[in-house]
Amino acid sequence: MPAAMRILSVIILLSLLYLTPCPALQEDRPSIIIYTGSENPGYASVLREIIEEDGRIDGDIQILDSPDIFRLMLYFPGVKVAIISSSAESDDGLGEAIQWFFSRGGGLVSLGLASSDLSIGTASETVFPIFGTTFRTGTMDPEIRKFRLTHVKETEDEISLGLGDFTVIDHKILLSFNKTTNSYVPRVPESGSYRVLYREKETGAPSVVKYESTGASVTFASFGGDDFESGFAYHGLYSYREEFRALFANSVFWVWTNEVKNGPSMETAVEFYQYMQEDISTVREEALRNDSRARNNLNFRIILTIGLALIGSVIVYRVTFKTRMED
Repeated sequence: MPAAMRILSVIILLSLLYLTPCPALQEDRPSIIIYTGSENPGYASVLREIIEEDGRIDGDIQILDSPDIFRLMLYFPGVKVAIISSSAESDDGLGEAIQWFFSRGGGLVSLGLASSDLSIGTASETVFPIFGTTFRTGTMDPEIRKFRLTHVKETEDEISLGLGDFTVIDHKILLSFNKTTNSYVPRVPESGSYRVLYREKETGAPSVVKYESTGASVTFASFGGDDFESGFAYHGLYSYREEFRALFANSVFWVWTNEVKNGPSMETAVEFYQYMQEDISTVREEALRNDSRARNNLNFRIILTIGLALIGSVIVYRVTFKTRMED
């Protein structure tokens, strides 16, 4: 199916769902959406499992395997937090929607190369401010033939509380990098509250960043896992680790409690839903009135036709039969 037709189909489907009587709007139940690419549903399931096991969030968690649906869902009022992850740089056209979501006060968490400039454009600076221009690989462990990344704690924070330095088997770290000098280039956003929680040991680049401006975000410069068990980026190499699970759960909970989009969006959505219901009721009542008038007009035309037919019959009778009798 061509891309334009696929997007149109998604829009029509979501529009129908949105205009249908919606318990989610009435119950004011927010949601988290997760997108890890169409080929990595296993990693998305692990991320959902971590959130559910943590138990602090009362909301729906939806795994999406289409970038088109994920992008459109960012505009829905019930979405409170969005999570994206990728082990490779890929432009799925999400940058503009991510920026809009963040500008409205939404909460976001990014893992791996999902927040690179190639993947999401300027949102790599304004939403996930690690200014990721490229990646570096970790240190190769010759015994297991896998890469390792060491994360050095920089700030004690509610997200990193109780955790220390740790090393995991992981492939890539996203960073702002100068290829001429072959080194990390420090950059920070011009506004907002920016805090580096962890740095990668070899490059010195931020590996976990907490950021709050119009919205709230946490950026993991690594942990962009996939479902390929024999690959360097397989999520099972680190997703069981206590440090990762705690950092991820704490990050999701922090953006959940610090986003400011959901309340106003839900109020607007409920008002719009009620308006639509009232408008539909008005249209229905008008249609019923029109139908009633149409039926009355039809009955009148039938009675008039019968009456005229009777009058015509009398005239024919008088002209034909009475004239003959007089003759």
